[in-house]
Amino acid sequence: MRRWIWIGSVGAAVLLFIASPTLKTTDPGRDVDRASVQTTASGLETHQTNSAHSALVDCDIPFSQLRQLAPSCTRERAQPGRRCEMYSSPEFSEVTSIVITRPNVRQTICTGTLIAPGWVLSAAHCFIGDDRAIDHGATAAGLSLVTDNQMQIDVTAPNAGTDQKRRALSVIVHPNYTGFRASDTGQVPYDNDLAVIALDRPYSSDVQPAALAAQDAFNQFSTIAGYGFSNADGGTIGAFQLAWPVPLTHVGDELRFTAVDEYGNRSTFCQGDSGGPVFADRVRGCRPTDKVPEKRPREIQGTMSYIQRLGKPPEHATSEPEQHAETCRQAEYDVMQSITPPGRRTWICSATGQQALGCRTANAKEN
Repeated sequence: MRRWIWIGSVGAAVLLFIASPTLKTTDPGRDVDRASVQTTASGLETHQTNSAHSALVDCDIPFSQLRQLAPSCTRERAQPGRRCEMYSSPEFSEVTSIVITRPNVRQTICTGTLIAPGWVLSAAHCFIGDDRAIDHGATAAGLSLVTDNQMQIDVTAPNAGTDQKRRALSVIVHPNYTGFRASDTGQVPYDNDLAVIALDRPYSSDVQPAALAAQDAFNQFSTIAGYGFSNADGGTIGAFQLAWPVPLTHVGDELRFTAVDEYGNRSTFCQGDSGGPVFADRVRGCRPTDKVPEKRPREIQGTMSYIQRLGKPPEHATSEPEQHAETCRQAEYDVMQSITPPGRRTWICSATGQQALGCRTANAKEN
């Protein structure tokens, strides 16, 4: 049995920065950023695609060889804030924007991933902030939050063609979400920073949900995506962005990475990206029929959670979003929640009524 409460005023989330709310640290003397933000921005864009027929023109080149062989890397100079490797936004229809609206309060933004036609996976802190789920009366099944006229949650799939918008009926927060003050009781801060959103109606078969990665699966190579602050195009918020971080490390039930790779690229996430996907492997939108194919449905192995120790605001930034984005890019490291530990994966399946992709396959194997 779940306990239902009405959603009140809480925090939310974004990939790179605007109103920079920094939190207290998970380590004494340090700042932490939840990848959350309040913002009035609501414009959504999509990145260019090279070919409507086959998504990208360089899907005959393995990802590891793109910098040496792809025309976008060898013949052109990457624009500020972007890497030379190309990706196709329309191929990522399962990545959703989440906008929370309350009376007399600025909108808040998070990112989520469609894991079933009627369910989205996101971050717990988007909905109850730094509080523990148990402090709101969570049961073993989770903390269920119901929207009303004081809280509206809009879920949008900007890359999904014309039928993009949905409303949230309810949100279920992981019962063991620890919030920020967990260290006071010997727990890991922001542990189980997970939530699932029930939509008012399912998306059509034109939008393919992501599948939960197998139990205990881990791929050090990953792709992250979201609608948060970015330093691309002079600084943006609310536009779809995608990045390929350095190889991940597995620390307990967390996935971590630092921003800088061997080429000097800084791939990170920021406010507004919270809850966004950590896809297994480096994917760009190539299709299963391409010479270098990408798997469908994509497998999600984690969700973006928080940033440890933000950098200092740069002097060269030309806009507020760019300033926030650069601060995130200088952070010590980024933290994501793995969703493949048995307890977490089982909870997601149970909370969605076994509807999340990958749940029934796992159950069939167990039987």
